[in-house]
Amino acid sequence: MGFQNKRNLLGVHLLLILTLGWRAVWPAAGLETFTASVTPDLLDPWSSYLTTHSDVTSPFFDVSEGVSDEPVPQKTPSEPPASPTRRGRIFRKLAVLVALGISVAVAVQIHRRKSTNFAKHRQDRAPPSNRNALLQQVRGLFKSASMTNAALEAPEATELIGKLRKNLEKAERAQREGRAAAELHASVDAAISCVEMLRNKIIEHAETIAQGSKVISLHPLLDANNPDPVAEMKILKAYDETAVGPFLQYLSSVYNFSEALFIRTKKIHGCLMESAILSQNDDGQWLESSALKVNSLLSTLEAQQYTERLAKGLVSGSLSGLKVTMLAEREAKRWRLQLSLDQVRMLLQQTQRALQNISGSAEEASLQEKGLFLKKVEREVQEISDKVSGLSIPAKSIRKSGTLQDMFAVCSACQQAEDEVSADLDRILGVLTEFEPKVEDLDKASKEFMEELTEKYRKLFAWKDEITQRCYYNVQGKLANIIKEGTFPSATAAQMQHARVARGILKRMDQSMEASKREMGYGESALRVLNSMDKVSTAGQVLEGLKNIGNSIIQMKQQALLQFLSLHLIDILQQDVDHMTQNEATIAAHPHYPFVDKQKMQVLESGFKAAKESMESAGSLKEMTEAAVAMRTYYSEMEELVYEPRRQTYEKSCFPVCSKPFLGSAAYLVGHVKML
Repeated sequence: MGFQNKRNLLGVHLLLILTLGWRAVWPAAGLETFTASVTPDLLDPWSSYLTTHSDVTSPFFDVSEGVSDEPVPQKTPSEPPASPTRRGRIFRKLAVLVALGISVAVAVQIHRRKSTNFAKHRQDRAPPSNRNALLQQVRGLFKSASMTNAALEAPEATELIGKLRKNLEKAERAQREGRAAAELHASVDAAISCVEMLRNKIIEHAETIAQGSKVISLHPLLDANNPDPVAEMKILKAYDETAVGPFLQYLSSVYNFSEALFIRTKKIHGCLMESAILSQNDDGQWLESSALKVNSLLSTLEAQQYTERLAKGLVSGSLSGLKVTMLAEREAKRWRLQLSLDQVRMLLQQTQRALQNISGSAEEASLQEKGLFLKKVEREVQEISDKVSGLSIPAKSIRKSGTLQDMFAVCSACQQAEDEVSADLDRILGVLTEFEPKVEDLDKASKEFMEELTEKYRKLFAWKDEITQRCYYNVQGKLANIIKEGTFPSATAAQMQHARVARGILKRMDQSMEASKREMGYGESALRVLNSMDKVSTAGQVLEGLKNIGNSIIQMKQQALLQFLSLHLIDILQQDVDHMTQNEATIAAHPHYPFVDKQKMQVLESGFKAAKESMESAGSLKEMTEAAVAMRTYYSEMEELVYEPRRQTYEKSCFPVCSKPFLGSAAYLVGHVKML
């Protein structure tokens, strides 16, 4: 617009000068007469006559050159000499040409000066079209940088965005007011500096995210160096398929998902780092793509953190269930060893008294030898008794163990000691059973010993039954609340489903309690029989029966504790199901959703919906766990399918193929500003 105004002004000046020159030569040269009498061929100043008969080769000649005070000599002597009238006409015509030449020369000189000043002025200012393109490129960087800042959520990045905004405003102000290019260059240069610092922040933040990314920790359940945790968890399920198995089954599913998230994080981070190296001159495109990558890193990290929290509950529940199972095994083993030890004691005391009642000199040496042997057995039985008493210490160690590995170590050592004690008791019991003299009838001392055993085991039965009853009532109260909430008219589908599962657990608990009561009744009957026994063999049979009864009561107590633990698993499963259901709707609304494999996505969505329906209709903890595992499997595949287009985009951005730098490139902008 400015150049157009100056060109119009130049035209006005030229017209004015030509007018003044014309008016100056008109009366002096008598052009009014000249124009009236000149022939048509002489009226044209560019006629061949002037070209042939004068030295003027251009109408824009300098009047100080080529024009003398003398008339121009004729070059063709054959022509007749011009008359005075004709020579006057020629001189008048030359005067007109001189005036025109002066006017044109002055106009050209003015034009040159104006053009020089204008060109110099243009060098100090960026062309409007270039300035607009430049600001548009800076705005593109600002948009990408803002996306990155939203992804980073870091104070340093926010501060850099503020500086970038200020410099952009300065550049826009310089463009609006038509200021010098140096000022625009300074603002853009400062903006680009902010972009470069933001680029470094992205790389630092991505490094931090990548370092924080890891597969869920299964500690203290499994060691971090375990080569195949999933296979190990399958082995652990054998300890208790009913209660501990569901914990480990779902934990395996969560672990597989965590591994997939970890691999994805490494891929995105590696692609981001590689693209940062390959796109040094491509800041605008890199910032925009890196913002998407950082967002994906953050969303993946968030998913990993959620998975970590979910795994902690599953690990804790699995460890507690295994601990209950191991403690029950150790308790049942000690119970059997204690009864075997008491049976050996009864036989030993009975045999010793029978040997003392035998008299006769002929057998004195043999009796003395047998007495010494029984003394040796008595000392060995005392050592075994000490070992059996010491077996309660490992049980305390199991309760205090922080890791499953420690629990296994304690159980392994304890089992070895139990096997040794059991072998010694079986050996001694066999020796005493065949020892002579045999006495079948229980004496008074043996009957008193039986009364002591009856009272001891009655107390043990009562203690175990009390623990079982306590667990039962705790679980029953919680289950009753769950069932009550599921019967309200306003109950949700999840609450009604929980109520169904709770009824199933309560039914099994009631069955266990009924079985425990029956076993307690068998135990009381056995103890009454034991208290009235008068035969050694019959007493031994009763003690063997007490072993089985006690083992059943211990199992009932274990089931009560594990059912109490099942409530914890129900809460975990429902929490994860709600999380997956909510995120499944988010997946369907994802921007990349239209680009996924529609057929495959429909199959996964149908499977997820069917698994959710199975979850809602589950009537047992096992069914509930299996449905939740299926939901998590489908959800993981759906999420991965949505990630696939992003992954392909990331891999392409790792190896950009560009014939020229992107217009939003910081390096390109710097060079472009310097060229203006």
